[in-house]
Amino acid sequence: KLRVIPNGVALPERPSSMEFAERRQRLLAECNWPDDAWIVGSIGRLAPQKRVRDLIFAVETLRQIRPNLRLLIVGDGPERARLETFARSVQVASHVHFAGHRGDVADIQPLLQAVCLPSDFEGQSNSLMESMAVGCPCIASDIPPNRELIVHGESGLLVPPGDMVGLMQQMRVLMDDPELASRLGAAARQRMRDHFAIPDMVNRFAVLYRELCAP
Repeated sequence: KLRVIPNGVALPERPSSMEFAERRQRLLAECNWPDDAWIVGSIGRLAPQKRVRDLIFAVETLRQIRPNLRLLIVGDGPERARLETFARSVQVASHVHFAGHRGDVADIQPLLQAVCLPSDFEGQSNSLMESMAVGCPCIASDIPPNRELIVHGESGLLVPPGDMVGLMQQMRVLMDDPELASRLGAAARQRMRDHFAIPDMVNRFAVLYRELCAP
């Protein structure tokens, strides 16, 4: 006897144009990146199943033809040292910034042009939901929990786990088609509003409790 109640996520207010510009300039200065940087983010624990190495390799490949591409890795974990070594070994370290654990993720997410979650497995990812809630276009692995959140081609993009070429191709799609990226981001935010809002989650719990307590 199971009842699935999805996580709920808040829909934050978007920063004003001035606030956005100020935050972006601070981030670019912190990372020592140029003004035209196109930033893709990875947010989460640095563990093997997250496949961040695949994302670094995809960025290394794509930046050969899209040199303004940059990867911001937010989070920490047992894979960090190995990932930093790998980034240096494929000569992409200047395009990748390891930000570590941050308390201001909510301020960073609206600054990202895309978020990638190429994990082998996930629960229902809060970081993916939060990124969608701010209107960030997302690329995620095509696994059941991510399919519950992203409708491919409508509210985000999905790629098979381990498909580094697919990751690179989908990032290139978003880079080359800003209108599509904007549309996917807006649809992602609307999907969170319509199906994964906190009041809906609370109401589902209330309904379940009433059913269980009924005589």
